[in-house]
Amino acid sequence: MNYYPTPYSQSYTINPPAPVIQDYRVQPQQPDTNMIWVQGISGGNAYPLQNGKSAVLFDTDSERFFIKTVDASGMPQKLRIFKYTEEINENEMKTPIEDFVTKAELNEMKDELLSAIKSIKEVKQNPNNNQERNTNKNGKPTVQ
Repeated sequence: MNYYPTPYSQSYTINPPAPVIQDYRVQPQQPDTNMIWVQGISGGNAYPLQNGKSAVLFDTDSERFFIKTVDASGMPQKLRIFKYTEEINENEMKTPIEDFVTKAELNEMKDELLSAIKSIKEVKQNPNNNQERNTNKNGKPTVQ
């Protein structure tokens, strides 16, 4: 019980404030992302809106979103459907376009590599046929 000072008393006491009891069962409120998720076109058509309002609705089933509009009289307009596409800024590309090869250049390099591999395999299969043997003045054979 609180005791309030009066002109007749010299001192008074105040009860300390009650401790705050936190209910740990209550989940903290999630931040509002302002994104409305619906399931498919039927979910987009069924989403309620106030008269004269519009909303962007994101589909949980596929990569698309809807714009739903309701006119001032409360009549919903046709649901507009859009697909997600990512646009890449040419200035932000990390590899300059000059570093790429054309398909013709790639095929030419492939042909050169295959012919080099073929000749290496031939040398490994017949090592004596591809080398000419000559003898030195001392009688030892030399490979040229």
